[in-house]
Amino acid sequence: MRTAIELNLASRPYRNDTPIVAGLVVLALLAVGLTAHNTWSWFTADARQTELLERLAGHRAEMQRMKAEEQQIRKELAAIDAEVLAAQVEFVSSVLAQRNFSWTVLLNALEDVLPWNVKLVSIRPGFEGRGKVRIVLRGIARDLGAFLSFQDVLERSPAFGDVTPGNWSYVARDARADERIQ
Repeated sequence: MRTAIELNLASRPYRNDTPIVAGLVVLALLAVGLTAHNTWSWFTADARQTELLERLAGHRAEMQRMKAEEQQIRKELAAIDAEVLAAQVEFVSSVLAQRNFSWTVLLNALEDVLPWNVKLVSIRPGFEGRGKVRIVLRGIARDLGAFLSFQDVLERSPAFGDVTPGNWSYVARDARADERIQ
């Protein structure tokens, strides 16, 4: 076997091992750092595990407390009678509907549809729940045509719906006939 002859024409021998040495130093420092980290992790693992177990026990205790609270709430909800609650809600809704009822809006809507030959005698709102208001109007019309015209205008108005005449009567007064409507 032959050995290679190293040609070095310099007066002193020159070897370019710097990149290799630098790489080895970096790898050695990395190995020392990782070893230190592993050693630190090894010695502190018990403390971290104990802390995590304590936190887990706290979370489990909180979960048990929440489950007990849930059971208590479920018992309270089961004790509530839905029909009684529905009746109470309906009552409160009707009271709120009465408080929110606007006479101004009603009178403005009636003013828009009331013909000249019909006179209103009374206006009585009735609150039926679910936001529905039934209004009973009593009035006097000059003749049956005025009454029917008023009913037709009410039915066509978007402010009123379900127009149903309750009763009417014919009254003669001073040679003129009035139709009483309700």
